[in-house]
Amino acid sequence: MYFSDCVMQFETSITYCYETALISNPSIKGKITFEWKIRMSGAVGEVRIKSSTVKSDEIYGCIKSAIKSWRFPQPVGNEVVVSYPFIFDIVGF
Repeated sequence: MYFSDCVMQFETSITYCYETALISNPSIKGKITFEWKIRMSGAVGEVRIKSSTVKSDEIYGCIKSAIKSWRFPQPVGNEVVVSYPFIFDIVGF
């Protein structure tokens, strides 16, 4: 399984964070790149924001909590540090 496929399994938790943040800030959009460590067990260790064009402590905290709850396949050899961008934009119908 590719890493991006693993992250896509957790898409609903990221969507929840974004939609919740939209309630208090309807114009929120941009890109947040998170970096986290996948421990030898597959659990997520430390999580940090690498860069962001979004200004929202609410969405930062929600996504950090979500990422910390994720489980990945056990890495081979060493713990793995990953960096992944999440892009948020308001979609109109």
